[in-house]
This record gives sequence, C-alpha cells and structure tokens, in this order.
Amino acid sequence: MKTTYQMLLTAVLLIGAVGLTAQNTFGVSECSIKINGTSSLHDWTSTAEDVSGTAKLDVANQTLNAIKALTVRIKSEGVKSEKGRIMDNKTHKALAADDHKYITYALTNASITQQNEQKVTVRTTGALTIAGQTKTITMDVTGTKKNGSIQFTGSKALKMTDFGIDPPTAMLGTLKTGDDITIDFSLTLKTNTSDSSR
Repeated sequence: MKTTYQMLLTAVLLIGAVGLTAQNTFGVSECSIKINGTSSLHDWTSTAEDVSGTAKLDVANQTLNAIKALTVRIKSEGVKSEKGRIMDNKTHKALAADDHKYITYALTNASITQQNEQKVTVRTTGALTIAGQTKTITMDVTGTKKNGSIQFTGSKALKMTDFGIDPPTAMLGTLKTGDDITIDFSLTLKTNTSDSSR
C-alpha cells in the first residue's frame, strides 16, 4: 500500500513538473532589421520590409530555460534602401534575388549566459544564407521579457564578399559601396498558445 502511494505521489509530481515547463511556439510579431554600410560618397541603410519567423522556447514560471529552435526568413526583394529605386535594383541584383528569393537564418545552438526577471543574454550560433551562400555566425543577443513576449536585439558585422556578393557600384563606377556591413536587428517573439506542446 505504501509503495502504491509513493508511486502515485511520484506520478503527480512528474505531471506537475511537466505542466510548469511549456515548450511554446512563438511567432514574429514585430521586427526591425537594418543593414548599414558605407560607400565612396555616403553611408547608407537598407531595411528589411518582409520578414517572417518562428521559434520554440522552453519557458517555466516566466523564466526562459532554452531556445530550442528559431528560423527567420527575409524576402530578398523586400530589402529596401532610403536612397530609392536605383539603389534597390543594385541591391536586389547583388542578392541574386531572382534566383534566391529569401535570406534565411536558422539557429543551431543557443546558450543562456545571464538572466533576471526582465532581461536575458544569449550566445547564439546559426546558419545565415544570403544569395545562396551559407555561413555559420555567432552572436550575443539580449532579450527583454514583457507581457508574454520576448524582444531580442543585437548587431552583427559581416562582409559581403563572405557570401560571394560583389559590393554594388553605381554612376558608372564612381559610387562604390564598401565590403563591410553591419546588421542591427530587433525581433519580438510572441507566444502562439494554440500551437504549444507540453
């Protein structure tokens, strides 16, 4: 009888522990991705206007335990410049947008390095694909937790030539963009409880 009681108690505790930890599916609710670069005439910024993504996060009692998966997809032709259509056409050609419709990022590893009630710092590794070329990149990102969502922000310096991209030129070659770019991003993930798995 005692053994049966202990087994039932253990089962209840295990079920309770599972209930406290939910692996929820999150979607991108807000996003800002800016690509900053230089040229022989002026600095420039392009913005990603067509972004989607999903993530699976392990959350327990408002604490982020792990990021199990994260994918982000940016439409290549959705990258737009403040300089107008000529620059956009050059950018889309450099991105080989006709052949490679999307820029993608897929998380391969995430390690939580710091966390409190509002903030979490994560060291991430993932596969970034631009113009059909895939590179592994590592980034430190900061997450801010608020009302069931998490906003991740970060910045990453890259080189166009690492992805086989020739920096665009314009005005008969008198305007030459630099090889170095910086991607600044803010990605807000909001839980989709209808897709959660426990």
